[in-house]
Amino acid sequence: MMCIRMHIIRECRKESPGQYSIIASGETICRWQRKGALREWWNQLTETPRETEMKSIRNAVIDYGMEKYGVAPDHPFEKYPSYFVLRHKDDEKWFALVMDVPKNRIGLEGEENVDILDVKCAPQEIGTLRKSAGFFPAYHMNKEHWLTVILDGTVPLGEIKRLIDQSFMLSD
Repeated sequence: MMCIRMHIIRECRKESPGQYSIIASGETICRWQRKGALREWWNQLTETPRETEMKSIRNAVIDYGMEKYGVAPDHPFEKYPSYFVLRHKDDEKWFALVMDVPKNRIGLEGEENVDILDVKCAPQEIGTLRKSAGFFPAYHMNKEHWLTVILDGTVPLGEIKRLIDQSFMLSD
C-alpha cells in the first residue's frame, strides 16, 4: 500500500484490491480504482506551473507528430523510458528527440530536470537561434546540424512546430 503523509492528510487506506482512499480531517477526500492513480494525484498536487507547462508542450509535440506525420513516439532507450523519438515511417530516421535532462547539462543553472527537444536544423540557422532564449547547442547530437530547444514555454509552440517540420525535411 502507498501512503502519503502531510499535515492535513491523516490516513491512506487500502479498501479493496486496487482501491485506495485518503482521509483528511476525518473525511475521505479522494478515492482511486488503480494503484498508480495515487502517485499521479500526488505528483499533480506538488507540481509547479512550469512543470505543468513542460508536460503540455511535451504532449503537444507528441500530438503534432501524430497529426502531421502519422508517427507515434518511439521509446528506444530502456534506461530512459521518458525519452522518445519521432521517426520517419519509411526509413526510421529520427527527426525529433525529446528528453528530460538536468538543467546544468545544457548550460543552465540548477540540477532539476527540464524537457528538451533536439531537432535537425539548417547550419546557417543554428548560430542565429542559439543567440535567442530557449535554444542551446545540441545535447548528445551533432552540434553543427542539430539544435536543442527547451520545452518550458520560453519558445512558442508555433516555432517548435516549424523546427519539427524543418527537421522532418532535413532528415529525410
